[in-house]
Amino acid sequence: MESSVPDSPSVVPLVHLVPRLIPGAEPPSELLFQRRLGPAGRAIVAGIFVLATMTCGWLAIELWTSHTPGWWFNALFTVMFVGLLIGVWAGFASSVRNGARERATQDQWKRARTTARPVRGNVASRHVGLSEDGGVSSFSLTITTDQPGVAPFEAEWNRPSGSSADLLQSQVPGIGSEARVWVCGQSRSDQQVFAVEVADPTVALYRAH
Repeated sequence: MESSVPDSPSVVPLVHLVPRLIPGAEPPSELLFQRRLGPAGRAIVAGIFVLATMTCGWLAIELWTSHTPGWWFNALFTVMFVGLLIGVWAGFASSVRNGARERATQDQWKRARTTARPVRGNVASRHVGLSEDGGVSSFSLTITTDQPGVAPFEAEWNRPSGSSADLLQSQVPGIGSEARVWVCGQSRSDQQVFAVEVADPTVALYRAH
């Protein structure tokens, strides 16, 4: 069975939470990725990390050339410095790679959305990630459709760019909820899914009353 996940460069299809699923709606103009640093921001962060690396190197030299309780003390703090640097540089490199993939996927979607067509889907399962205060910081949905060539797949919602608030748990669509899957491609062999739209249950409940 063919996969519904986009080819490289790719990320997991994104969930777009909308007030309601309106018949005849246009595909999203862009994918709602999380906020990422721009070129200037990445350059500033890289500069800060370079300064931090130089500072840690200077501190390590001072450790090994000054009077200390012993070599074990020097080794302990040297390992701490090295571990800290590896952690921050690895996190920065991962963020840069993810940002590059997301930008490439955004460009791919802008080219492919002209062929996007809506397919009815359903939420088969879900997993919710909570923040410390109990709000929903992310969730993933397993989506099934009756469309030939589109296998069940997982789509993710993360706090989009420009948003700082978590969702309420009641805003996460439940199992069995309807989903609108935007399938791109003209043939079964090149069908891809970039975005899934689901309705905010609290908006539907409000309208019902």
